[in-house]
Amino acid sequence: MNRKQILIGLSFLLALVALYFGYRANRNFLKHYPRVQAALVSRGDLMDDVETAGRVIAEEIRDLYINSQAKVQTILVKEGDSVHAGQTLIIFDSEDKKLQLAQCQADILNLEQKFSIQKTDGFSANGLKLIEAELQVRYLQKSKLEKEIRELTMVSPIKGRVSLLLPKLGETVSAGSKIAQVINEAKLSVEAEVPADDGVKVGIGDKAEVSYGTIADPYAAEVTQILPPLRKSDDSYSDLRVRMRVVDSTVQLIPGSSVQVRIRVGRAKLAVTVPVEAIREELTTVRGDREYFSVRPESGKKRKYLYVLKDCSETLGTHEEPERRWMIRDNIYQARKVYVETGISSVDRVEVTKGLNPFEQVIIYSDRTVRDYDRVIVINRDESYKQPLTVGGGN
Repeated sequence: MNRKQILIGLSFLLALVALYFGYRANRNFLKHYPRVQAALVSRGDLMDDVETAGRVIAEEIRDLYINSQAKVQTILVKEGDSVHAGQTLIIFDSEDKKLQLAQCQADILNLEQKFSIQKTDGFSANGLKLIEAELQVRYLQKSKLEKEIRELTMVSPIKGRVSLLLPKLGETVSAGSKIAQVINEAKLSVEAEVPADDGVKVGIGDKAEVSYGTIADPYAAEVTQILPPLRKSDDSYSDLRVRMRVVDSTVQLIPGSSVQVRIRVGRAKLAVTVPVEAIREELTTVRGDREYFSVRPESGKKRKYLYVLKDCSETLGTHEEPERRWMIRDNIYQARKVYVETGISSVDRVEVTKGLNPFEQVIIYSDRTVRDYDRVIVINRDESYKQPLTVGGGN
């Protein structure tokens, strides 16, 4: 073997070694690519809901008071009973008042007889006027006693339900005491507090659902009022208050009870949607005709974006055919930053109104920061993204 052949053999061997270690180096470089999880951009209907806790309230409440001191003689109802207008609830002892009324009526009868006799006998006009004045006093006294006796029989002013009954049998209650409360069940509504971010979405007429947890089907409701926040004792304010009425009049709500409320604030038909995890935000600022990333909140504006996966093997030349093969085999993609405009959102998906097409792939999680034009390794392309590697970040 001559020297030329030896050199050719060594050159060939060195080329093989270089190719081998180059291939190994190329393969090991995969370890430096971000590992990401992806989801498909889909099209479908999307509902935007506001969920919160609420309370059943009565819009018409009648409180019943007693005007004079009296002893409870009979209680004909109990709390929770349904009553009709004019139905007797409580009877108080009125024997003393009835005796006073009987004496007053007897006095009136005597005075009327005296007035008639003296008028016939020609008594003076002044004497008749005195009797007539005394009769007017007795008439007023009689009217007052009759009213007090009527008030000692407590009746319901409206059709509804007894929500409060305070006195006990045989108890003496003082004048001005609150005795009972009756609510109109036909005028029940649900009131809920909604955070400011969600409150701006809610409008009068929005459809809603009211339910007692998961033990029964929800009742259809409708937003009827949007009330201002209430000032609290610590000078802070409550959230925005929303009042709803249940559409089905046959539904029997329980006043004062807690309920779950879901308000339908928006709906998009056949919308282009992505998982909420795909959407990111950054501050940008405009200089001339171009837009740049900004670190100054006072001068920047929020802009939403996401990363779309592109097949980076398509960008390779024909002389890079070996690299094309292993990229396809190992799920190597290129992350491209795309600015988007969004619409309504649900719990897990967001409507994208501009910037995306259905069936594209977007990054939802990554094990490290991803930037525009980075090559990434796609670990999955299905619903297993719900068990993420780790939450990704960065610009």
